[in-house]
Amino acid sequence: IFESNRLTIAPESGTAVTFERVEPFTPTTPQLEAFAGAYRSDEIEATYRIVLKDGRLRLERLKSNSSMLEPLVTDTFASQPGVIRFTRDASGTVTGFVLEAGRVRGMKFWKETAQRRHRLFEAVVGDGHVMPDGLDQCVFGNDRFAPSQELEKDAKMALRNRQ
Repeated sequence: IFESNRLTIAPESGTAVTFERVEPFTPTTPQLEAFAGAYRSDEIEATYRIVLKDGRLRLERLKSNSSMLEPLVTDTFASQPGVIRFTRDASGTVTGFVLEAGRVRGMKFWKETAQRRHRLFEAVVGDGHVMPDGLDQCVFGNDRFAPSQELEKDAKMALRNRQ
């Protein structure tokens, strides 16, 4: 059933699904720049890089060819591994993305920022008694929790330099 800006698909048995028309997403260069950066997944312990080159976004990952990101709708792109939907905080800043790829559903990646990296670094090399808001990696007692081996190496080096 097609009604103006709405399409409803009603199978003979089952639940009807309604779709609404959306405007094509044609991001500007400043909008694309907001997506660029390193993104980490704690679940698969991987880092994906979103790079802006020649006015287009490209996904780069270890042991795989880079792939172009094609805009679909606002904050959502198609790529070789699947659909990437970027997430934002209340202020509108890009904070990560969710990957939907075949049988992979809802794989979350968080965007690494200098501020977040500094907060994680301080938590690892600090005394472990302060846990900044929104931080889920830290040192507590003799246990060390960090999002990557890279951060672990940085922390060990900083501890050696302090001595």
